[in-house]
Amino acid sequence: MVCECEDKISTDRYVILLREDVTLLKSKLVNVNAALEQRMASLKETVSGINTSLEEKCQSGEFGPHHNPRPSYPVTLTINFQPAFKSKPAIVYGLKVLDSAHNTNVRVRGSITEMTNAYFKFKISEWADTVMYGAKFSWMACPKTNT
Repeated sequence: MVCECEDKISTDRYVILLREDVTLLKSKLVNVNAALEQRMASLKETVSGINTSLEEKCQSGEFGPHHNPRPSYPVTLTINFQPAFKSKPAIVYGLKVLDSAHNTNVRVRGSITEMTNAYFKFKISEWADTVMYGAKFSWMACPKTNT
């Protein structure tokens, strides 16, 4: 009978040791899970930043001649998008500067004559007796949305 008792004690001790090992492994697993969750959150934030930087953004600028001697109108300018859009953008423009002779009628026209995803061409013209020394336009181009 002594043998059976010793076997039982050995088995009980072994079970106790196994339980301690399981408890230790569980706590380590909890720590590993917490570290993985932190790392995952950090990676998601990084990916979100990358996605934001890959999104197309609006671009803007100004153009047009304004100098002496007076420019010869009509003038057609090519404005390149940097970087090019994925598709043809929506664009708005407006007259920013107009310098003309004081003794003639003022007639100015600005229009987009060609547009792609990479550039647009803009024509500035005067007509009749207008004498223009300069005309500058501001513009903004934004990617079109599907909404």
